[in-house]
Amino acid sequence: MKIDLALGEQKFSVNLSVPDEQVTVAQAKYTPATQTWEEVVEDGLRRPIAAQPLRSYDLAGKKVAVITDDWGRPTPAHRVLPAVLRELHAAGARAEDITIFTGTGVHLPMNHEDLVRKVGQEQVDKYRCISHDAFDDANMTYIGLSPRGTPLWINRLVAEADFKVAVGRIAPHNTHGYEGGAKMITPAVSYWLSVLRNHSCNFSPYCEYGSYGQNPSRADVDDIGDLVNLNYIVNFVVNRFGEPLRAFCGHRILAHRAGVAYGDREVWGAEIGQKADLTIATLGANLARGAHAPSPLEQAAIGTRARWEDPSRDPGTLVFVGHPAGPAAVPSAWEQEKASWTFDQIFVEHDRRDQQRTPREISDRCKSIRGEYYVRRPGYLCDVVFAINRPPDTVLTKNNARFDGDLQHAVDEALSRLGKDARVLVLPEAANTLPMPRFHSFAELQGLLPEGDVVNRVTDRAGMAVAAGKRTELENDLPRSELAPVSAGPHRRGCGAHPGRAPA
Repeated sequence: MKIDLALGEQKFSVNLSVPDEQVTVAQAKYTPATQTWEEVVEDGLRRPIAAQPLRSYDLAGKKVAVITDDWGRPTPAHRVLPAVLRELHAAGARAEDITIFTGTGVHLPMNHEDLVRKVGQEQVDKYRCISHDAFDDANMTYIGLSPRGTPLWINRLVAEADFKVAVGRIAPHNTHGYEGGAKMITPAVSYWLSVLRNHSCNFSPYCEYGSYGQNPSRADVDDIGDLVNLNYIVNFVVNRFGEPLRAFCGHRILAHRAGVAYGDREVWGAEIGQKADLTIATLGANLARGAHAPSPLEQAAIGTRARWEDPSRDPGTLVFVGHPAGPAAVPSAWEQEKASWTFDQIFVEHDRRDQQRTPREISDRCKSIRGEYYVRRPGYLCDVVFAINRPPDTVLTKNNARFDGDLQHAVDEALSRLGKDARVLVLPEAANTLPMPRFHSFAELQGLLPEGDVVNRVTDRAGMAVAAGKRTELENDLPRSELAPVSAGPHRRGCGAHPGRAPA
């Protein structure tokens, strides 16, 4: 079988010496937008999931916290907050009782100009608007321990609110599986030590794009959402161009899961049945990464049989065609130091606390170290070969990768090693396609959405994973759905003193 591929204007092809039924060409569906942001949020608020309409709550005399994402996410809060605020007022909330927070997590707090750009001048003029500072010890309240042992401190004003609403987007995330939901509590409005503890789970092999049920980082933030009683979410799914498709409003878990299931089928996912022994991936003719801005190399590795999944076998091989190396940049001393580490030293350095540093310096250092892990992770998961265009030597080194200028030779060599039964996955647009053994399906959503809603379709492959040959037993290849039960979780703890400053 001959496969034609492209990287911008660069065209190339490869012949696959395996039966057609062992080859899957996977490409995510493109769904065009048909509504404005204002129309999408209004529609979602009219159809809440597993919750009553926002306007039907009794919020008279209640303190309300509205948490939106910050400059690190593209949600146009200034366009969607007015509808949410109208619903809150209809429920009896007064303007003086509503506080709007930008959930910066451990990012730098937003200045006044950035705050106006994010939430809108009208909101800044009418409501108290605060950019969360994760390092402001005096403004933190201790809530309790999550079931997974994360000590939780959050913004005092959020903790004191009687009703909490989170506004943001749902999209694939490289550690928590998906953005949205209770991620608007941790990391968004949490203390830096709580964020650090949660993010220390990110080294799990289950912490990757599209991972849900077994993902410890995601499970921890969902538990935290229950611990602090996150009452309501207003989450959006956008297409690859950042245009709004649908709002998922209501219950912090169920509305989020509905958005995940929808996005898998309509935006980013390609259902592949089983991870490949050999993946061939490139960026496609349209080089734009799109609104979700994932790492194409990481996404392609997710579709490839990983080293840790079956240690008795050689790992799968990922042949990746990316951009050629540009002018060599002079790395900083810190980048040179990280590059000199062995893979296991990353974990040692992340847990070091024997240096005299400020809390922000500790947090920033750990974040940078986790970034080093994410960059190297594809080479840890599988055997990586860069073809046609040689990347920078540092990329080859960090991924334990090799370069082959001949794509056909790289593929033939891999197939000769992997054997005649090797399953091959081709990703023509790796930046916009999340290869998934199976789309997420959540039994608890049955009956909560209209009959025929795409969210409830267990198998909906049209426009998703396109099998190059006939596959007769695909269903036997599919693993069981990652279904995590919805639990009432621990009881909410009382508010305590703010945390003291941690030792450097």
